[in-house]
Amino acid sequence: MTLRDFRPADPSELESVLRLREQVFPGLDLPRERRRWQWEFDENPCSIDAVPASWVLVQKERIVGNYGLLPCRVFIDGEPVQAFSGIDFAIDPKLQGKGLGHLIAERFMDPAFCAFPFITSPTPATCHLMQKYGGSVLVGAGEPCLWVLPLDRVRDRSRPDAGADLRPIASFDRRHDELALRLSRLSRIQTVRDAAYLNWRYRDYPFGRPVMVEAVSGAGALHGFAVFQYDPNLRQGYLLELFIDPREARPATALIEHAIRAAAEAGANELYTLNRVPGIQELLRAAGFQRVDTHPLQFVCRPPGGGPAAADWYLTSGDGDLLFGVGDLPA
Repeated sequence: MTLRDFRPADPSELESVLRLREQVFPGLDLPRERRRWQWEFDENPCSIDAVPASWVLVQKERIVGNYGLLPCRVFIDGEPVQAFSGIDFAIDPKLQGKGLGHLIAERFMDPAFCAFPFITSPTPATCHLMQKYGGSVLVGAGEPCLWVLPLDRVRDRSRPDAGADLRPIASFDRRHDELALRLSRLSRIQTVRDAAYLNWRYRDYPFGRPVMVEAVSGAGALHGFAVFQYDPNLRQGYLLELFIDPREARPATALIEHAIRAAAEAGANELYTLNRVPGIQELLRAAGFQRVDTHPLQFVCRPPGGGPAAADWYLTSGDGDLLFGVGDLPA
């Protein structure tokens, strides 16, 4: 197999791609996958015509490999650039171990592809492969990033009033565009959380409506927002987003407390969040969250400009495809 057999997927090949994925991921729910594909790519506001939804490896006119290219925009040093999250690494089981994955990894990590290629749910084998071609691996168990709150400890405890005005979000708007710009330099690398992205990612998520809430001042100024999602199958809650300046402790605490109440009311046993911001981590500890030291989460990126390996990557559970599996297919 040569690079001539490695090409952009045509939209008409979706069913062939899904059949391959059925072989690689047993138990795949095809109706859900079709709807997920439509949402991830066709409805994604960051899609660009020059880059396909995925790449395919073809052998004798049969698709034997696939790699999804989830588009997004990322702030790097305050400037928005086009980025892609690699998802759904799939090689025909009969051809695994024959070096086909190297074609995908080399092209994905090529600096000519995009400014910031990243992966939020790689397997250890994928991490190793991407490292070979310039990727840096962030080992989640090696730093304080995953946090959990056992809800049996708080279910019967009244939560304090943190003194902030919280309002439900029906739709993200230009105030959230302004917030994204205002917070764009708090971390060197972060997904552009503007209204178009947030509405696609949360408001229009087809497999279960997250709880979205914002913290505002008495005059109506927006401080930040939080997004909570419940997984009824695992009875776990996820604080997907806590987007706020960590120096604004009172409204940040109010958003955390709201997520705790939402998780308890949903019947969750635990509330998880992925957070790498020291100031927010202190607020999580104060609310009773504990660091999870033993977990398999790893993340891959190619650091922009040859900088340190993901040293300042603002990463949440909402980024990439880390929790796209949460939720139920609507009736």
